[in-house]
Amino acid sequence: MEESIERRINEIYQKTLKQNFDEKYDTLKQFDFISKNCSDEYKLRKDIIKKNFFNFMGEVLGDRVKRGFFIDFLVSIICLSLSAFAIILSAVSREELFLNYCLIAGFFGFIGIWGFDSNLNALKYYANLYSKEFIRKRIFG
Repeated sequence: MEESIERRINEIYQKTLKQNFDEKYDTLKQFDFISKNCSDEYKLRKDIIKKNFFNFMGEVLGDRVKRGFFIDFLVSIICLSLSAFAIILSAVSREELFLNYCLIAGFFGFIGIWGFDSNLNALKYYANLYSKEFIRKRIFG
């Protein structure tokens, strides 16, 4: 996989050399250039995250704001799990106690779904940004 990533990044670099890319210090133009000249940018970004997953997670856990999104993401998964567990228990046992737990689990499920979606989108955004920055640093230094 590493050879494939390096090969694709090298192809973009060769296109950079051919076009005499003069906006070396304009980051937004560099990102646009990479997007226009990469044939399969999504797959390349996905491969970069797979290969550098622990580096990416280290960056996420190292930053206070990003760490908050990750912790909220884990909490939402726990809320969804509690909700599913209580619903399964209420289907198995028809006691009043489990029905109360099911109502509480519905609340946790609502919180879990809301948090899961928003925090997952934030983590996807940071993964996208990490992979684009990885490519940009490799090409433009």
